[in-house]
Amino acid sequence: MNNQKIYVVYYAAASAPVQLIRAFQSQRRAAEYTQMLAQAPFPGQDPDGYAYAPIALN
Repeated sequence: MNNQKIYVVYYAAASAPVQLIRAFQSQRRAAEYTQMLAQAPFPGQDPDGYAYAPIALN
């Protein structure tokens, strides 16, 4: 069986629901994107709130 994964970039804060931002097939690209967001966060968001996680598609 093919073990396909995607990597979902999200923002999580204690005061708000988790916000899904983007998904990537590459773990490296998800990590780079998460780091980019932490360096230049969306207005009103804490740079430490960005993360990514693998999601199995099968």
